[in-house]
Amino acid sequence: MKGIVIASHGMLAEGMLHAVKMFSDDPEYILACGLMPEEDLVGYTAKLEAAAAKVNTGEGVVIFCDLLYGSPCNCAALLQKRGIVAGGLDVVAGVNLAMLLEFVSMRSSGIALADILKAGHAGIQDYAEL
Repeated sequence: MKGIVIASHGMLAEGMLHAVKMFSDDPEYILACGLMPEEDLVGYTAKLEAAAAKVNTGEGVVIFCDLLYGSPCNCAALLQKRGIVAGGLDVVAGVNLAMLLEFVSMRSSGIALADILKAGHAGIQDYAEL
């Protein structure tokens, strides 16, 4: 089972993790890692790396980031480029609750990244158009 790290600016990651737990009790191998205003990027990258190591079961890790090209995403991409996570590291930007819930519920069956993205896209709708 792949580990999960939710990476964000501020406390968004912690809030998303709390929301995931409302739907799926206490999922294993998942951590939140928020970048706080007082943190520098070198320190945050090390914190993100430590979180990835902690949730890694040997099958790899997916880091879900709040914003494409934001600092948390850029730090995750740096870790991905370094290739230091056993089992591999995937980085998904633009996280939403729909994709997190889909991945948490399906990750033991080896859900593909494309399916995670589809779940995230499907969760974004104009309610008036439904």
